[in-house]
Amino acid sequence: MSAIWGVIDFNIDNISKDICNKFEKAYSVFKIDRMEGSCHDNAYMGAGIQFITKESEKEILPYYDEVNHNLFTADAYLDNRDELIRELSSGLAFQISDSATSVSTSMIPTGDTPDGMLIYLAYLKWGISLCDHLLGVFAFAIYDYDNNEFYLFVDHCGDRCIHYYIKDDQLIFSTLIKPVLEATDHSIEVSEKYIAACESNLSADMVVFPGLSPYEGVYQLLAGQYLKVTLNEDKTVSYTTISYWDPIRDVEPLNLPNDSDYKKLFLETYTKCVTDTLRVYGKKGSFLSSGLDSSSVASLAAIRLQETGEELHTYTSVPLSDYTPENNGRLANEKEPVEKFCKAFGNIVPKYISCEGKSALTEMQRFVNLFCSPIKYSVNAVWMDEIYKTAAADGCKLLLAGQHGNCTVSSGGLITRLWYEFKALHFMTMIRQYRDFSHSFKINRKLFLQDVLSNLSEYIHPTVSLDDCLTREDLIKKYSLKNVYLDNAKYMGSDRIFSEIQRRRSIFFPNSFQQVSYANAIFELCYGIISRDPTRDKRMIELCMAMPIRCFCDGKYERRLITDYMKNIVPKHIIRQIYNRGIQSADFVYRLRKNYMDYSSIFEANRQLLDKYINTQDLKFDPDDRLQDIQSLNQLSLLLFLLK
Repeated sequence: MSAIWGVIDFNIDNISKDICNKFEKAYSVFKIDRMEGSCHDNAYMGAGIQFITKESEKEILPYYDEVNHNLFTADAYLDNRDELIRELSSGLAFQISDSATSVSTSMIPTGDTPDGMLIYLAYLKWGISLCDHLLGVFAFAIYDYDNNEFYLFVDHCGDRCIHYYIKDDQLIFSTLIKPVLEATDHSIEVSEKYIAACESNLSADMVVFPGLSPYEGVYQLLAGQYLKVTLNEDKTVSYTTISYWDPIRDVEPLNLPNDSDYKKLFLETYTKCVTDTLRVYGKKGSFLSSGLDSSSVASLAAIRLQETGEELHTYTSVPLSDYTPENNGRLANEKEPVEKFCKAFGNIVPKYISCEGKSALTEMQRFVNLFCSPIKYSVNAVWMDEIYKTAAADGCKLLLAGQHGNCTVSSGGLITRLWYEFKALHFMTMIRQYRDFSHSFKINRKLFLQDVLSNLSEYIHPTVSLDDCLTREDLIKKYSLKNVYLDNAKYMGSDRIFSEIQRRRSIFFPNSFQQVSYANAIFELCYGIISRDPTRDKRMIELCMAMPIRCFCDGKYERRLITDYMKNIVPKHIIRQIYNRGIQSADFVYRLRKNYMDYSSIFEANRQLLDKYINTQDLKFDPDDRLQDIQSLNQLSLLLFLLK
């Protein structure tokens, strides 16, 4: 919804105006409706506010409270405003500074009070325990002058993005990385550890070491954390990160009387998670594929918007019109089932995004400059960028997504259920589950058994191979990357066989949240829009951790929360095609050929830059070698990043 930034220097009296200007210049290139800065003695904070809600237009950020001697700024979109206002209104009025005159005034929050001010009042009332009373997405900073303490918070699920950098007695924080580099005159070195780990796998995953960024000493605050920085009596500065929310440890199992009670609670919670995102001041949009996650989110949003006479604008990535898909059982073009889905509701306006003339190659330089990072998901970033751009042009202020749904609302497979029953020694239940499912879907017993044994082997004896990775062997050893991946495999379990604690870890995994929130922050600031994922809501994470495994798979239903509990909400054809899923960017290899951009001369002239991190290969895009394409794109992305 906005961006925040600032500098605290614990051992000087005044912040240089020059550093303030560098921040404001760095953020001026984004779609920000109002930009403000506030400098008081040794602290400076800024806010670039986007008018996403009616209340956001009234935000006074940064806010300097002369009465309580605090400097505060926030990037916030609260979901429990009404409840929070009631809590804050009980008791005495708050004594704070009038923002215009700095004179002490009494403050009682009302329905018009902006989200940022509500958070600040929550801090005055509850101190650093305030997040126990907040629901939604936020990042905020507070500098307490009297105690020389600084706090930086991010929301429970790490939806908002915030970075920090500490050197000597100075702390810098910023939503994005690039303004930090600008403020420090690009004196920060590239992080060897981050790059080595990032290039050590061929997936789109870039975060191996939680919190690290591509730059040495620049960290991203993780989900459910806050940073505390203090000036000690000996004038040294100490800092620590503290987790204020740990659902893996703290969520208690639910034990409701009937399955219908679980269904009722799930539908009420999911509906509430979706509905709370819709209070934006503008049109509402949603990513939409033919999969269960985005379809379930869009279904609930469309139903809610029917009540207010509003439309839901949906955006679907489709291949180039002249692309001939491979016959591999996957759905390359999701237009037909999406079209059918939209017609089932009377208020959905679909658009199909083909990104004509674009590929990961044509957009690579722009993405690297924009993200200030190598980018291993450039193939999908092409259509993500275009959808954000199109939705904003259509007047949308919100883009819904279901990115985390595979871990929450649409998780649950037969193998998982059978493993749980086996461990509990419920052998008859296990056999009944298999028979019911086999009868419904006529599964091949031999293939199913092979699948079970494969997952079981992976679970009992996890293995890690880095044979296809590009990272130099000495860096793999230096950062113990094989051990890191092996530890992660043990931590998470296999894809479909895992313990209860491992299931919880898959639901709340800050590594994946870190990468997603950074990408979303970039696109949101570029186009003046906010993205929300109800499948990654705090309430949904807690509920899915608490519900028993039978709610996720039960005989006739895999991914049961949607395929059974929502069968009267999500159109039937979407539920029925869960085994004929769509594939993202199916035409990416074809697109590379058709929209080619030759980087070979740049690559050959600067190969030595890559030698520090990876085993270089020729930059060749072979249409018959998908692996080579991915490796080459990753190398090119890294090279362009190092050339910046």
